Amino acid sequence: MNISSAKNKKEETALRLSLAIEELQSSREDVGQLNKKLENAEQIRRTLEEEMNELRLQTEKRKLEADATAEMLAACAEEEETRMFGRHIGSMDNKDDDIALLLDILR
Repeated sequence: MNISSAKNKKEETALRLSLAIEELQSSREDVGQLNKKLENAEQIRRTLEEEMNELRLQTEKRKLEADATAEMLAACAEEEETRMFGRHIGSMDNKDDDIALLLDILR
């Protein structure tokens, strides 16, 4: 019975070893798949970072353009206001001249 028992233990050990090898191979495959997923995730992260940087640059550019446009509009509005004020003063000068002329005529 000793020989039979040793043979059974040997078969049991061989079976355990075979199962352990299968489990190891399965784990290696899982690790390989996880590594591929990790590589894909890293690539996606890099792509998203590039897109975010591009969006930041575009946002900054548009902000600068908006600031420049606002400054230009403010300058145009100020210029128009000055021009309108000048016209108003000019028209008042004409009225003063007209009033002075009327006063001279009446004297």
